[in-house]
Amino acid sequence: MPKVRIVYYINQFFGGIGGEEHAGHLFEVKNGPVGPGALLEKLLGNECGIEKTIVCGDNEFNEHEGENIKKILEVIKQVNPDIFVAGPAFTSGRYGLACMKACVAVAENFGIPCVTGIHPENPGAGLQEKQQHVYAVPVGKSAATMKSAIQLFSDLISKIVLNGENGLSVGDGFLSRGIRKNVKVADGAPKRACEMLLNKIKSLPFQSEIAAEQYEVIVPPQPIKDLSKAKIALVTEAALVPEGNPDGIQAARADKWAKYSIKKTDDFVEGSFHSVHGGYDSKWVDKDPDRVLPLDALRYYAQNSEVGQVCEYIYVTCGSMGHVLTMEKIGKEIADQLLKEQVDGVILTAT
Repeated sequence: MPKVRIVYYINQFFGGIGGEEHAGHLFEVKNGPVGPGALLEKLLGNECGIEKTIVCGDNEFNEHEGENIKKILEVIKQVNPDIFVAGPAFTSGRYGLACMKACVAVAENFGIPCVTGIHPENPGAGLQEKQQHVYAVPVGKSAATMKSAIQLFSDLISKIVLNGENGLSVGDGFLSRGIRKNVKVADGAPKRACEMLLNKIKSLPFQSEIAAEQYEVIVPPQPIKDLSKAKIALVTEAALVPEGNPDGIQAARADKWAKYSIKKTDDFVEGSFHSVHGGYDSKWVDKDPDRVLPLDALRYYAQNSEVGQVCEYIYVTCGSMGHVLTMEKIGKEIADQLLKEQVDGVILTAT
């Protein structure tokens, strides 16, 4: 019996089922390594063995995500592996999301190391943030880099086997998870800071201990020339939702958004919409939702021909404690909808 037991998740393509025409391939479990798992097992040698390989089509996984994650968790429960592996997904969006979500689910439910590979531009990149047991190694854009990707898997798994998770750091080749740990070092902070500053002054290499956030620079658009002919939409991060919160917008760390028709609504009244935002006292908004999304004022200007038209939908998410990458994704998805609605301008409210 191998010292370390692995369960491996791959999609229909790398599972040898077929291409896009088989993206609906149903969840199945195979014994031993399949596809890239064979190379991984060879590289790991006698220290590890792949017990089971899970194969699931990209469409099948994403269209029935909840069901398939439950099936993965059931396999993990039955096999009781030491490590879970998924991918690598390269830039494939559906596959990347599946690999990352599977890893997050296994890590949260079983607390075992979960290793995957993803290109930084993949939509799934970033889901490893704050996940204690999820390790995503950066890989190339396509399967042409499969061999090097599996080598990265092997190197990282070997380090986990040798030193455990506590012995890992970002220098071991995985994408940052935004997790900082207290460790003992020989030199105190003042000395380390001075050495870093001197290296910077001398144009020598140095590494900050805190990663600086990089934000996209947004160029402001030109002003709307004639508001009387413009179509204006209302968008908010204030988590304003109909009674019952039908789309399940989260009160914090939201990863979803929703749109709601206001075609027959001229004024938000108490009881029609309410806020589920977890970052402010929403009682005053619940009493009059126009306070956070001014539909009544926008209708007034439209009725007086100062605004050409009001978009038939409002677009809503929750910004409380939102992850920057997730908010960027939500913003782009809402922007695509606004373009389809041929909107000329947006009133975006924030709390």
